Amino acid sequence: MDNLQTTLAELGFTLIRKNKHFIYRHTNGQQLVVSNSSSDHRATKNILADARKIAGVSKPKRSFKVRTKNWKPSNERQLRDFAEDFGITLTHKQAELWLRRYGKEARQRLIRLTEIAR
Repeated sequence: MDNLQTTLAELGFTLIRKNKHFIYRHTNGQQLVVSNSSSDHRATKNILADARKIAGVSKPKRSFKVRTKNWKPSNERQLRDFAEDFGITLTHKQAELWLRRYGKEARQRLIRLTEIAR
């Protein structure tokens, strides 16, 4: 709960009162009510999602580093997302052509392309 409180404080929430529920107020005036003891195993994630909505902060996007080293794109959307992680914008048609031409090696070709561009 301490970790949750520090995260809420970083998002701009201050604790107003605590009894059976913790009541936080954001700097924009909206309130967030949190149960003192929740039985839901996802309670913390749900609370943080609600807090981000109130604060107007979006969830950070996954980075390409999360993907395993041997990950290979299986469709054009995955390749486009992977390219965006490197700052390259591919159209639907371009990604389709890359996959058709290079197949499972499209990821390695894209990495080599960005290394050359640096």
